[in-house]
Amino acid sequence: MSSTPIADHALLSDCHSAALVTTDGSIDWLCFPRFDSPSVFGRVLDTAAGHGSIAALDEIERERRYLDGTMVLETTMRTATGVARLTDAMALGAEQDGHDLGLGAPGMVLRDIEVVEG
Repeated sequence: MSSTPIADHALLSDCHSAALVTTDGSIDWLCFPRFDSPSVFGRVLDTAAGHGSIAALDEIERERRYLDGTMVLETTMRTATGVARLTDAMALGAEQDGHDLGLGAPGMVLRDIEVVEG
């Protein structure tokens, strides 16, 4: 079982599946195409069950937040030599709203890393 407390995870969702992302940018849980599907990454339950990680080698400080009014997670990593911003989200299908939300979800995690400084 992972030693990362559950409080150090953020939730990404497309209303049909979910991912848990740690404060250090690792996806420790991901199930597709539905919540009750087998996990793709399962490190939250077993350290040998896989994860997807993007992290700085010499990280000094990190901040994270959800962008206002969204489930888009932004993690900023600062090192002695620069700053990088990791943005994570799960894709929704086109024209989804109300009770249809998630129905056409493509089952995709979107990750973008931007070097802000350095």
